[in-house]
Amino acid sequence: MNKYLVTAAQGVTFYPGMLLGLTKAQADRRVGLVEKVKGGYRVIRPVMFKCGETVTADPDMVNKTMLKQLGGGKATKSAPSPVTAPADEAEGNDPPEAEGPDGEESEDESPPAE
Repeated sequence: MNKYLVTAAQGVTFYPGMLLGLTKAQADRRVGLVEKVKGGYRVIRPVMFKCGETVTADPDMVNKTMLKQLGGGKATKSAPSPVTAPADEAEGNDPPEAEGPDGEESEDESPPAE
């Protein structure tokens, strides 16, 4: 079994028949959704894990969609990368000035003098 970190904001759902490795606290919060079996816990009803939780699962039962929700692979001990602002909102990157009808920058929005 592989250890995964849930990275999807909406969390991830495991479905009946899947084998999971859970902590006692995780299993206690999911009474009625998982049952203790040899080697871990078998999912008996769909069970969700929130973003930031770590869960151990049989890699043969994790499909591609779930793998994306689980950060693409095994959990790591490093902290998630910080959220950064988009390039146009980063310091020193002001939005471009508006251009006038003739393609030149327009600093004055008053009508042209006659």
